[in-house]
Amino acid sequence: MEEESHDAMTALKSELAALQYKRDKLLSELNDMRVQIRNRDQKTMELQTELENLKEQGARQNAIITSLKKRIQELEEKERNLSIAQGRADAALQTLQRENKYLEEKNKDYGRKIRALEMECHAEEQSKLASRESMNDFLRKISSALGTPETIDVHTSQDCLVHKAADLVSETSRLRSRAHSLAENLHSIEMELKNCREALDKALAEKESFQKQAAYHFIEIDKLRKEKEELDIQQKLAEREICELRDKLAHANKDLGCASVNNAAQEATINQLKDETKCKDEKIYRLQNDYRLLIESIAITISSPTRFVSSTEEDVKNGVKEIVQECKEKTLQNESLKDKLNRISTQLNRQTEMDEEANHKNRILQDENEVLKTRITKLQEELHNSNVTLESLKSDKSTFVNFVERLNRALNMDEVVKDVEPDLVIESLILRAEKLSRLETSKIVDKLVCHQSACCLRCPKIKREKSFPDLCVREEENFKTKNLMAVERDEATLKCKKLMKQIEKLQNQLSDSRTLSQDIKNQLAEAGDIKITALERGRKIDELQKRLIESEGIINRCNKKIAMLKEELRNLGQNADQERSLTEHSLQILRDDLANAKLSLAECNRRENMLHNFRSSACKALGLLPSSTDYELITKLEKLVAAHRDFTLLSKRYEDPTTATATCTDSATPIRTPKYEDSGFLDQHDLSPLEDNNDCDIYHHKHVRRN
Repeated sequence: MEEESHDAMTALKSELAALQYKRDKLLSELNDMRVQIRNRDQKTMELQTELENLKEQGARQNAIITSLKKRIQELEEKERNLSIAQGRADAALQTLQRENKYLEEKNKDYGRKIRALEMECHAEEQSKLASRESMNDFLRKISSALGTPETIDVHTSQDCLVHKAADLVSETSRLRSRAHSLAENLHSIEMELKNCREALDKALAEKESFQKQAAYHFIEIDKLRKEKEELDIQQKLAEREICELRDKLAHANKDLGCASVNNAAQEATINQLKDETKCKDEKIYRLQNDYRLLIESIAITISSPTRFVSSTEEDVKNGVKEIVQECKEKTLQNESLKDKLNRISTQLNRQTEMDEEANHKNRILQDENEVLKTRITKLQEELHNSNVTLESLKSDKSTFVNFVERLNRALNMDEVVKDVEPDLVIESLILRAEKLSRLETSKIVDKLVCHQSACCLRCPKIKREKSFPDLCVREEENFKTKNLMAVERDEATLKCKKLMKQIEKLQNQLSDSRTLSQDIKNQLAEAGDIKITALERGRKIDELQKRLIESEGIINRCNKKIAMLKEELRNLGQNADQERSLTEHSLQILRDDLANAKLSLAECNRRENMLHNFRSSACKALGLLPSSTDYELITKLEKLVAAHRDFTLLSKRYEDPTTATATCTDSATPIRTPKYEDSGFLDQHDLSPLEDNNDCDIYHHKHVRRN
């Protein structure tokens, strides 16, 4: 029995040493795992920084791609505009080619007509003598109509008329050039007004879109701020839980140390804990039953027709966690709905303010549109007037060109003046007219001399006979020439009146064009102001775009920070779960150790009971009282063992007389007489003589007294 108790003690000590070794090994593994987790955290932080850098590079590349796409779109629009302009230019070229062909055909027709007129001019050269006087009268009439002083010299009068005509032509050309420039300015102003309108419409639309985007981004920023605050609160809670778990781990480690220290004390207090363990086992059994009943009741209460929960700890815990999560989600949903209501109310207020501002701006823009429409109507009227003036100038030009062509035909100057400028044509016509007038004067003088000589040579009778019909013919010719001159004078006066009216009209048109030019200049100044305002608005829009880009960058950074915080929280949660699992594992090991200790205690109790039974049986066999001390019992047993040894020696001696006699002096006395304490246990070396003697059996041999 003592050997069994000693073996149990040694087994318990070995198990305690093994448990301590396991605990130290688990602590070292815990430290290694913590080092590995820290290294993994560092690696994850490095990977997160690399991910952030890659995301920033991706954002930059996306911005570059968007800018390149915008440039490509702008270039495509420019190419489309150029193709449209090229198509228009091709259409204009085709129309110009058609007009050129038409004009070439007209020139051919005019060439044919000119040839026919040249033949007629050759036929009419004979009638030039009669037309000189009419020409002189015509020049006088023109000079009187133009208000030039009447001079005796024909050449000087022609020069004055030519100068007057040149002045009129130059004024008409100036007016044409001014009208053309005014038309171009009007066209350019119309185009600028159209572009300004389009730019204003685009700017207003972009402004509205940017305002909407800015409001949406501000709302998202508010949401992100609130989410960030919630995440900060959750992070703080997680940190608190982690600190609590660390404290629990520290307490658990301390408890483990205390348990390892208190194991020796527990060995001493095992006897006292027997009754307590029995009571506790009964209590634990009751508590387990109560716990099972409680789990079943909780499972029944948690279970629903859509979700069945079994009566196990894990399922109940999962069900409770799900209910807690649903409650948290509902509370979060309620808070989010409240936030949404507040945001929607703020958005409604902002939208009402924005609508009021937009209505005010629309009214202002409607007024501006009305003002611009009035200006456009004025400009259209001015354009119509300028077109009318241009048409009148074109008609005057056509009449002047026809007059010059007729003069060229009359003077046979068509072939000479084909590829010559109009100013040179007029000078050539003037020179040709001067030459013709000189030739006519010389011919008239020659004819008069010849006629006078003929008259002197003829007879007076013949003069008398022939003078009468000649005089009649001359009188008729003079009468005809007078009538023709009167008709030409009336036509010239009418033409002069028409020219004066045209000059007055042109002067009025000049004044109108000047007023138009002033109005156009004012409109151009206003257009410049509008451009300046548009540029300022464009700058403001660019600034808003930059701010939007900055806000997007801030939002991206906040999202990255939030993702990092979420990942940190996940890592912390995982670490906490791992630490929980480790603590649960260590607690499970401690529970197993306690169970083993309880089993060992039960075995020790059993052995103790066996030892008590053995002592009582030994006391009964030796005839001692059960209340006798261990010392008495041991001395009695030693005496009995010594007597048994002597008896065996004597029996061997009598059975085998040849064997040598052995001295029994040592066996008469006890083996050793130590001072035993009443401990209830025997040492290992006290039972050595019993082990050496194989024939010694206390229970199966009777004691024999020696004689």
